[in-house]
Amino acid sequence: MNAPIEPYLKILHKEIRNIANAVSDDSCAASLDLCQKILGSLLGEQGLAEGLQNNFLRGMAMLLDETCAALADVQGGPLISAQLVQHIRTRPDYARAERALQECVRTLLTKKYSTALTVVTRINDLLARLHEDLYASVLRLDLPPETADQGPTGNNSMEREKLEVYLRRKFAEPTDCRIRHLAEVYGGGSKRTIIATLTGALHLPEKIVFRVDKSGYGSVVGSTVLDEYFIIEKMFAAGVPVPKPHLLEASSDVLGAPFMVLDFIDGHTIGDWIYVTRPSRSFATQLAQALARIHSVAVDGDVAARLSSGGDLVEQMRTSVLDFEKAWRLTGEPNIALEQAYHWLKENVAYCQGRTAIIHGDAGCNNILARNGYLMAILDWETATIGNPAQDLAYVRPAVTQMMEWQEFLSIYEAAGGVLPSQDELDFYEIWRCVFAMHWSLVARSYVNAEVSDGLIHAYGAQRIYQHIARDLYVALENILYQ
Repeated sequence: MNAPIEPYLKILHKEIRNIANAVSDDSCAASLDLCQKILGSLLGEQGLAEGLQNNFLRGMAMLLDETCAALADVQGGPLISAQLVQHIRTRPDYARAERALQECVRTLLTKKYSTALTVVTRINDLLARLHEDLYASVLRLDLPPETADQGPTGNNSMEREKLEVYLRRKFAEPTDCRIRHLAEVYGGGSKRTIIATLTGALHLPEKIVFRVDKSGYGSVVGSTVLDEYFIIEKMFAAGVPVPKPHLLEASSDVLGAPFMVLDFIDGHTIGDWIYVTRPSRSFATQLAQALARIHSVAVDGDVAARLSSGGDLVEQMRTSVLDFEKAWRLTGEPNIALEQAYHWLKENVAYCQGRTAIIHGDAGCNNILARNGYLMAILDWETATIGNPAQDLAYVRPAVTQMMEWQEFLSIYEAAGGVLPSQDELDFYEIWRCVFAMHWSLVARSYVNAEVSDGLIHAYGAQRIYQHIARDLYVALENILYQ
């Protein structure tokens, strides 16, 4: 909360200047929408956070005696209590109180008696209310959602002749095969997506897509098309709705990075990472069926060799949890929700285990194309791995519940051949979903705050998505840890 505002204003200034110089207003709708949401989240924090934080401190002051009593017989407890009294009651200071409370919660979580759990639950309730009120205030600043299709930006920065020569050579296209139009699609945190419209092609469709690796601070996930192409081939062969793959180019000679060539799918996204702007029951139904099909694809030796990290899933998850926790603590950002979540995940890591299958890992509305309310293709397989299908199910739940009842979705998934995980598995991956999203938001936030990235997508992830996931995590903690 209260992120440094200057890096975000620089990004918004650059983006608005680009929009002002753009040829087509239609191509700027998505960019303007993100700018507005980022600005709204900043205004919410700057204008509302202090009052909400003061309300929280008043609520904590009423809980202070009970909290200090729970710390009385804990090693280091009296010092933590003194810090709490100083920053909550004597000289109220939210930032310092938050750090002291994080240490308080961290300490009490190691205790097994009911008083400690009661105190942590009540602290979490107060913080959940704070984040819910902040997020609700930010939402009120939003404009109505944009409903026009979000097309390519028209940013023709690629070297057209080099690509034409490449296509003729690789696909034996005639010399009169030309690229009539080349445009980069807006968005994408880890890959560039360029649509090419062809004329005179004999072996390729009229439209194809180049999906190109980013490098340096352009990529948050850090994946490569060298791994992604294989799984798209596998899914296409299994009848999963994905673009037809044509070619993988491993060298960086043509576009400066490895890329793959895929069929163009005519469609649009019905939302972004967190919001469904055009909900459709048909889309949700087909998503359940598609996930069931993905989770039914055989994990043969080649798939296991390429997608598995090796070793037991519990140990892999334990390593991921510890790595994410270490990365968060390195940022120095206090976060009481993450303190609780990491403690719970480590205590309950065995729940991650269950049936294993190929999972997408990032099947949000931003990575799925639709047309007329129907699912057309699942994109962006860079996070695919061997894991528990409960991870995919937990990941899509927030979007699905904006379109249909969750239990109905699970019933459709099961009827299509999916095997339902246990509730313990679903609960584990619900907490992990929030931690996973917050981790990558923190990576984006680090890039923006350090001003090593001026990407609008990074700013959106660092600010608006971070606020949303913070709220989500407190809700998950209440529903799963403290129900």
